[in-house]
Amino acid sequence: MQKPYIEFDTEIDSYYIYVTDEPIYKTKGISQYINLDIDEEGFIVGIEALDLGVKLPFQKFSQEYAMSLELQNKIKELLKAIHNY
Repeated sequence: MQKPYIEFDTEIDSYYIYVTDEPIYKTKGISQYINLDIDEEGFIVGIEALDLGVKLPFQKFSQEYAMSLELQNKIKELLKAIHNY
């Protein structure tokens, strides 16, 4: 499947965004509702949101994890299904 893509879990009101196919080196909780899976180089592999209504901190993603604007825009397009960014 082409990255990024999103998987919803409506039973627990959450979603996971698969960003790359890189192996997960560690998981970092950045808020009460957001966990990031990070690769060995410090890039985001996946984003877990434990509440469908949570807003993702894209500025933090670009500043601390070097997420490109292009990737941010692709993720925002995916998230339009749940709420407006």
